[in-house]
Amino acid sequence: MRRFQCRSPGALNCVSVVNGDEKYVILYDDESRVAALRQLGQWAMNPKLSFTGYQASIACQKIREITPCAD
Repeated sequence: MRRFQCRSPGALNCVSVVNGDEKYVILYDDESRVAALRQLGQWAMNPKLSFTGYQASIACQKIREITPCAD
């Protein structure tokens, strides 16, 4: 499994998980951070996908590192 991330302030953020031939990519802006986290969980729960809970956990961690929650 390879993970890539990029960060551009004020623009789109990107986190991807590459698992063999499969690629899962989340593009989100700072305002849609929660929706991106939720989508990763939905992918992990989908039995038709090979996206695992572990992969979701790692990708969620990366999203939290890229876009910390504003207090």
